[in-house]
Amino acid sequence: MKDGKYVWKTDLKASKVHWEGWFKGMNEKFLATHTAKQIIFAASERMDKELTVANMQGKFKFVVIPEVGHAIQEDGPKEMAAVIEKFIDMFKIPEKYA
Repeated sequence: MKDGKYVWKTDLKASKVHWEGWFKGMNEKFLATHTAKQIIFAASERMDKELTVANMQGKFKFVVIPEVGHAIQEDGPKEMAAVIEKFIDMFKIPEKYA
């Protein structure tokens, strides 16, 4: 922080060349995984069409944690931990894999 203002330390525009393919194919890879899975969102986030359809088909557990921002694990660490613990218990995931 400089003079009470935030100062950017990284030139985000320099990483622009990597943005296009950043998430390319992520939905397909996530949905093709043959295991119990869940997505945890902040209330303000939205799923795209492909994930919305898959959610309606019951292909994964969908959880919303209210009153947190995009960095859910930082804004609500206890809530996040509780959601993950419940998921592990629900699907009887052995402790050595949790």
